[in-house]
Amino acid sequence: MDDNPYQAGLPAPLPGLQRRRRLTLRALASPITRMWALAACLAVFHAFMAAGVGMGGVTSPADGVAKAGLFAGITLVIAALYLGLGYGIHRRSRIAACLALVFCAGYLMVQLSMPGRPDRTLLAVIAVGTLVCLHGTWAIFAHHRHTRARSLL
Repeated sequence: MDDNPYQAGLPAPLPGLQRRRRLTLRALASPITRMWALAACLAVFHAFMAAGVGMGGVTSPADGVAKAGLFAGITLVIAALYLGLGYGIHRRSRIAACLALVFCAGYLMVQLSMPGRPDRTLLAVIAVGTLVCLHGTWAIFAHHRHTRARSLL
């Protein structure tokens, strides 16, 4: 450090500021935890769905074996994607959070654009998942803002 007597040093931190930041980071952890738990649950669901299709339990006899195999492969890829996004969200990655939000919102838009009447229960579940992803993404960006501010002090 420079021994210049005319240069001002860093101001002393306020006593309540550290406590407030700690409480803020604790409050931000809950939506992030919900978001990566949702991604992990969706990964497990898709893995079980792919296993059921692979064993022939989910598809009807009219469907071909090749079509069932393709569906099982796509479902496993989606499960791996959710698993990777869940890990990235757990590590507080802003890119993973944004990709999960885009994936959930895109799935909601696809379901809304389907011809005919969409299933209301499925739409409600996807909408709640999209809101969880939106809140979790906001919390991850706020977490990075607060940790950056803490490192600057």
